[in-house]
Amino acid sequence: MDTGVDIISFDLDSTLITDEGDKHLWNELIPQEYAQNRNISLEKAKKEVYAAYYHAEHIEHADEAKQIHYWVNRLNLAGKKDFNEALADATTPYDDVDALNDLKENHTITLFTNSSRGLMEAKLDRLPDNIFQKTVSAPTDYNSNKRNHKAWLTYLDDLDTRGDNVMHIGDRIIDDVQVPSRLGINGRLLNRGDDQTADYTSLHDIQDNISQH
Repeated sequence: MDTGVDIISFDLDSTLITDEGDKHLWNELIPQEYAQNRNISLEKAKKEVYAAYYHAEHIEHADEAKQIHYWVNRLNLAGKKDFNEALADATTPYDDVDALNDLKENHTITLFTNSSRGLMEAKLDRLPDNIFQKTVSAPTDYNSNKRNHKAWLTYLDDLDTRGDNVMHIGDRIIDDVQVPSRLGINGRLLNRGDDQTADYTSLHDIQDNISQH
């Protein structure tokens, strides 16, 4: 079944890289800068920043809430720190990303992520070069997210292909499997833990699975 697709699409966070970089950025770096800027304790800064995150996402439904520049402006952090550079420094790829080099020999490799483009590009600095033939940030490029099937329709249009010609691999059952699968995309779940429902527990499993068909 896997050999019937030409394009293998990947999620980014918790699929190709750990989520430690994102946690460090949103939970530590931004509150630290906010605290220094206002001369308040880090504890108070975290409470205020986390409350702002919640309000923007769940009350205001702010379209740009995933964009770093939105928070730099909203929290008045402009010019204080290069957050993209700090994120790149804190980003850790999984040790099986070398499997992408094997996959690209016979497939087009693409990326579809809920990270903003600036953060995505910072993270990609830590991955092997020349892997992806196309990279898409749902919030930046489509003003959407991967839970919206219209974002996937636009993605397929940009790839100039049908859904059944794409296999997408990610760590979220709704964003990466259920929603794209409704459009005929072969959505697969990757989980490096002990989730018995996962299709893959390593990126190497993908090549091994393809080789068996």
